[in-house]
Amino acid sequence: MKSRRIYALAAATILTIAGTNSVSAATKVETKANNNYTVNKVVNLTETKLSKVTKWKSNTKYFVGDKIVYNGNIYICKVDHSRLSPTIKYVWNKVEIPKWEKSTKYSVGDIVMYENKVYECKVDHSKLSPTTTYVWENLN
Repeated sequence: MKSRRIYALAAATILTIAGTNSVSAATKVETKANNNYTVNKVVNLTETKLSKVTKWKSNTKYFVGDKIVYNGNIYICKVDHSRLSPTIKYVWNKVEIPKWEKSTKYSVGDIVMYENKVYECKVDHSKLSPTTTYVWENLN
């Protein structure tokens, strides 16, 4: 039997952050036999919440899927690297962040934009603005 190697390619797409709080990615799984590639299966992955968002730091090693805040925006790493700025599009995906709304119910882990700053919800609630520090964490 010929040996086969499995390669996986993934591209993450943000659906929504507040509301359904999900991130999904489609992964193509390919096998290599005699230098020919064929797609065997497309797998859908779902991650709940946009967790573990940290501030971007220069001279830091980042891996695919890492989430950072830079200049008031959230980015998801697409390529393992170190030192590359979030402004480099082939390395980072910019995430669209919903604005905070008074009439919305928020859950732990929800991310919102308020007065040009990014906040993460620490306590389930509704109607409390991101300036309420025991409920929201400023990620800037």
